[in-house]
Amino acid sequence: RILHPQRMKGEKSNADILEDSREELEQPTGTKQTEAIDREAKDQVLGIIQRRFREPHLQKSEVLSEVSKGKIAAANRYITSVGDYNLINSLRLEYARRYSEANPMIKLSIVALEAGFASGSSYSKAKKSIRDIDPEIASRIQLD
Repeated sequence: RILHPQRMKGEKSNADILEDSREELEQPTGTKQTEAIDREAKDQVLGIIQRRFREPHLQKSEVLSEVSKGKIAAANRYITSVGDYNLINSLRLEYARRYSEANPMIKLSIVALEAGFASGSSYSKAKKSIRDIDPEIASRIQLD
C-alpha cells in the first residue's frame, strides 16, 4: 500500500492474489475426496512424465500444462513434494538401467542420451543423488 497509494483500499494486488492462492495450496488435505483427487492428479502427472521423460529439457511447467484444469493444484503439490527433477530423473535412471541391461555393449554416454539426460555428466550426477527409485515409478518404464 505504501508502494502503490493509487490503489483503492479494498483492491487486491497481484501479490495479494498470489499469496492467497499459495495459502490455499498449502492447506492440509484431510478428506477422502481430496485424497482421491490427489491420487488422480498423481496418476496424471506420472502418465505425462512417463510419456515425455526422454525429452532432455522437460520442465515442471510443461507437465502441469497437460494436467486437467481441476487437478493442477493437486498435481503441483505432488510434484513439489517429490521434487520435479527427482521425479523425472527417477524415470530416466530406471530407463537407463534397463536399456544398458538390454544393450551391454553400448557406451554410457549413449545410454544417458537415450534415457533423456542432456549429457553423460548429468546422468552421473542424477545417479549419485537418487539412490532409491519408487517401485511404482519404476514399474511404469518400458523399453521401446
